[in-house]
Amino acid sequence: MPPTPARWKGQCQLGEAFNASSCNRKMIGAKYYMSGYEEEEELVSKMSFRSPRDSSGHGSHTASTAAGRYVTTMNYRGLGAGGARCGAPMTRIAIYKTCWDSGCYDIDLLAAFEYVSDLFAFVIRPFFCVNRKSVSRIFH
Repeated sequence: MPPTPARWKGQCQLGEAFNASSCNRKMIGAKYYMSGYEEEEELVSKMSFRSPRDSSGHGSHTASTAAGRYVTTMNYRGLGAGGARCGAPMTRIAIYKTCWDSGCYDIDLLAAFEYVSDLFAFVIRPFFCVNRKSVSRIFH
């Protein structure tokens, strides 16, 4: 892929199990928000990675479906061997983690939306949202 566009003003926020090499010409930005989580949860130390890193596989799966490059040798346990690609293989992505194992918090979602400088697709696991009514108002 060509270099990241000069107009990109995002950042690659480092954190647990997520270092500078995690961002590249494909994943050009990553940031996590957790002030709502910290306010609501008592056992902050039991959370998954305190970083943009995905702990459940949902974000990785979604990102690769949307923007993964072509892979020639893939299979699932030896079945369905062949090639695969996503919907837009030349797309760059930025990751904004706002949901944690215990749920999503409105203040973190809103902070991420405020930070975004270009148009991105947001995928949220609604069954983990703490307050579905207020979150759904953001999208409707």
